[in-house]
Amino acid sequence: MDPISVIYIAGRYLAYLLILLTPLAALAALIGLTKDMPLKERLHVARVTCLVSVGILLFFALTGQAFFVLLGISTPAFKIAGGIILFCSGMNMVLHRDKDLDDKPQNVDKDIAITPLAFPLIAGPATITGIFLLQSGSGFDGQAGFSGWFDYTLLCATITIAIFLIYLLFHFSIKGAEWLNETAVKLSERLTGLLLLMISVQVVASGIFASGLMPAIPTP
Repeated sequence: MDPISVIYIAGRYLAYLLILLTPLAALAALIGLTKDMPLKERLHVARVTCLVSVGILLFFALTGQAFFVLLGISTPAFKIAGGIILFCSGMNMVLHRDKDLDDKPQNVDKDIAITPLAFPLIAGPATITGIFLLQSGSGFDGQAGFSGWFDYTLLCATITIAIFLIYLLFHFSIKGAEWLNETAVKLSERLTGLLLLMISVQVVASGIFASGLMPAIPTP
């Protein structure tokens, strides 16, 4: 394959992944969830979030749907589980009270880099499902689906570049967020929580409809 075709396909993959990864939603959640942490810890959370995210995505890019098949897990069930995690995180942010901060241990929020930031916000059901779709319908040899090491290598490289770009967005945005006053940070937290609630409902509904438990609601 000529270099121009490789660059074109990689660029298409990169654009596709950046849409699925929803970096702006993840950034809003990162700023809202880490608003009480010092700058150094916020940057650490950003790094861990990106490392965990790229690890999850590369794992599913290399294993495909075989991992789900092995455990007997359906994609709709995966979506519903991810939506529930998002809902709990969003509800906690919307109903968060300032007086709770005084009694909160310093290390309680260290795991937010894994849940909900890495999963399910960045490396969530939608992104993983999108990777499965790429594998099943975008082979480089003209066949339907990936068929060789070059296909998987290019996909993994594109995933790594996408997460690195998101890390740069996190890094510079966190430093810029130091200039926000307390009222702006609190407002950002509430709005982010509301956004997570809406996303979670959509993800759970998508999983329920895909499972066939309920018929899809027709759009007007």
